[in-house]
Amino acid sequence: MFHLNDRTLERLVTGSASSIEVDRIRRHVEECRACSRRLEEWRDNFTEVDQHFPSLAQNAAPITAATPGGIVLVPPAEERRRVFLDLANILWGVAVVLAVVVGYGLSRLGNVESPRDRVGGFSYLGGADSGPGLGAPLPPRPAVGARETVPDAAAPPRESTPALTERAGLDPAPAPAPEAPPLPVSRGFAKVQRADAARRLQGAVRGVAGLEPEHYEVGPPSAVAGAQKNIDVVRVVYRVGDGGRLTLDQQRIPVDASGFRPIDDPALESGETVYRSGPNGTNTAVWLDESGYRLALSARVSQDSLKRLVARVQ
Repeated sequence: MFHLNDRTLERLVTGSASSIEVDRIRRHVEECRACSRRLEEWRDNFTEVDQHFPSLAQNAAPITAATPGGIVLVPPAEERRRVFLDLANILWGVAVVLAVVVGYGLSRLGNVESPRDRVGGFSYLGGADSGPGLGAPLPPRPAVGARETVPDAAAPPRESTPALTERAGLDPAPAPAPEAPPLPVSRGFAKVQRADAARRLQGAVRGVAGLEPEHYEVGPPSAVAGAQKNIDVVRVVYRVGDGGRLTLDQQRIPVDASGFRPIDDPALESGETVYRSGPNGTNTAVWLDESGYRLALSARVSQDSLKRLVARVQ
């Protein structure tokens, strides 16, 4: 398809375009909006175009119009007429749809019969049933807003849920299990939040993977046998079994001037885990991890179970 290019427009400026080419340009810009706009830009910038070819200035279709908001493009007359026809078709279609919807709604409203419109087998809307009220005069229609009351004797007595369950031969729903009371705080310890426990340790609080702590405690080293002196003990308390307890005691031993972490328990210097048995079947595992934590895990379980729990401390 022919479109205006820079070479053709330059020939219009220099006046070297032939009359056949000018006629071809004039016919094309009447149909091509983009080329018409481009020709007008060249006419505005180069007065030589109007001087050499005044017929282009007379026949060029207007492509812009001045408005209070500035310059806007003006579509060709055929395009404006097409837009108007499309808009008219859309509005006509909307009007037809609205007419159908409104007519259908009105017809539905005319055919609806409320239960209040039927008394004694006779309909207020016309027609009659084969009821005892056939042929009888219509009773007065209740006033708008008036409430119709039903005698209490007409309503069947309501049965309680347990009575219905028993009559149906079903087992009653189990009562919700009572919430377990919180575990008591250890003697000599104080209950704290996890953040407070971490501040006491000056590091992360160790825990048993897969178990949710019931609460955290902080106590003096004198309250724990074999604990490192002069360092508070952080205790993580877990609920296990039927009200049983599992505790994880921890102390973070600081580094001394020589770069070592001195520990009072010589059994832990080898890096091995020491297992000890206490009263009432309680077993305890004590070890020192690579970050300088002295850890003691205690629970009323066998040593084999305790070893598996030690492997989950992190």
